[in-house]
Amino acid sequence: MVPSWEEPRVWIMHPQRRTPPDEAPRPVSLGTGKALVRRPAVERRLDDDRVLIDVIGKATYVLNPTAWESWELCDGRRTPDQIVSELARRYQVDEATVAPGFLRVLAVLEAAELVVEADP
Repeated sequence: MVPSWEEPRVWIMHPQRRTPPDEAPRPVSLGTGKALVRRPAVERRLDDDRVLIDVIGKATYVLNPTAWESWELCDGRRTPDQIVSELARRYQVDEATVAPGFLRVLAVLEAAELVVEADP
């Protein structure tokens, strides 16, 4: 059975700003060609959602199932384009449907330094 596509969402609980307010985070885009890797965080289940606890940044992030899959696909082997393709394949929707939501999730996770580009 194919899971139904749900717009990925991340809720931030107890945020702590890492970057100075006048310093904008790096924009997130597809096609960078660099794999994404997730930084270790405590992971917990909350009903159908999952929770990431960033003990270094002292924040908690609640991810719905599609956002969680996005997080898990940041395994150091896949580029953003490949993650979008894989999500589209898994949910049997087109990449244009997947990409905007994935980029929003990625922006939150990168700003929190929970996802970074893998070293070459």
